[in-house]
Amino acid sequence: MLSIRNANFWKNLHFATKLPRDLESRSICGSLYFERRPFFKKEVLSCSCFLIRPLYTTGILKLKTLFSESEQSKIINFVNKLDPKELLWPGKLRPLNKIAETLPTTGPMTDLNDLLERHALPTSSAVSLCKTILKSSGDPSELLSFHTDKIEKKKLRESKPKCSRKWNYLMKTVKPEIANPKSISSFTSIVIADNFLGYAMVEKQNDWNSQLLTDWNVYDIPGPGSSSSLTDITLNIAKVIPGGEHYVVANLHHFPNSLNQLKVHGAVVALICGKNDFREDLHQRIFETKFRSAARHFNLIVGNEVVSSTNMISDVMSSQKMAESDDHVYRRSLREMTFEQHAVGKYNVSDDDMKESLSQTLLVAKAFTEILRV
Repeated sequence: MLSIRNANFWKNLHFATKLPRDLESRSICGSLYFERRPFFKKEVLSCSCFLIRPLYTTGILKLKTLFSESEQSKIINFVNKLDPKELLWPGKLRPLNKIAETLPTTGPMTDLNDLLERHALPTSSAVSLCKTILKSSGDPSELLSFHTDKIEKKKLRESKPKCSRKWNYLMKTVKPEIANPKSISSFTSIVIADNFLGYAMVEKQNDWNSQLLTDWNVYDIPGPGSSSSLTDITLNIAKVIPGGEHYVVANLHHFPNSLNQLKVHGAVVALICGKNDFREDLHQRIFETKFRSAARHFNLIVGNEVVSSTNMISDVMSSQKMAESDDHVYRRSLREMTFEQHAVGKYNVSDDDMKESLSQTLLVAKAFTEILRV
């Protein structure tokens, strides 16, 4: 192998080589040599080259070769507009604090390479800074306010408590999204089934870490085969629905009578709006959720069936024990609730079917308090 060591040859080869557009910012090293190939019985000129690190980190090219003239002028004008009194640049724009501080002594910037020479910025920081400036409108105050708001939103997002996947799933099933949970001090949960309508009225205590059940009740709904019309059913429901500021409504779907449930559901929502004269912030007055999502949150679903919670409610009402670590998750949640005496008496005199309906209504209410307490 015969190497070529002529410096003029390499010089001419370097200037004669034109790099592709996407490789202009990178440096090339290469080797050129003669190779004797026995089959052709002649010497063949071979050349190999490879890319090494970017030129702007090697110092071969200056900073301004990476940007066009219009981009350079935009960056220079932006830097010259900096106010030395505003040294609050955050994040990637932090080098602007140093530049604004030295501008009065160094004078206005006339060349893009002044970022490296006058202000002594690292090359990588200068390139990142220039790219950020080019994405802006060219006004330092607008860019500063934009990045400040961005960082504040990030801090707010990070300050929020991290919630479990179960809680996130439960929250997504409540429609519409609760804008301000702290504004809700009491609510009424309503469960609509094919044969009954139940409600439970709950008030806040200790920022929803404990609750007070003020009243609950269940009313029968005639089925589709009965002689009662939807108008009669609606008028009877209007007499029993309690007034309040906020409501959460859930359906117990049974597919043979699901259409009747939807009709009653629509009638109940209309009655709530008319009875309480809701005209403003209506979408933050009435919420909808899924009954099975509440049961899943408290681990009350086995297979496809929802386990009854009447025994847990009876145990909590009859004992004043605090929550224990080995309690079922729903029993621990029920121990946070205080029951009014007339609500306890109403539950004790109810038959098994009514107790089951009351427990289903309370289950939806407890799931809603899980969202409000965060």
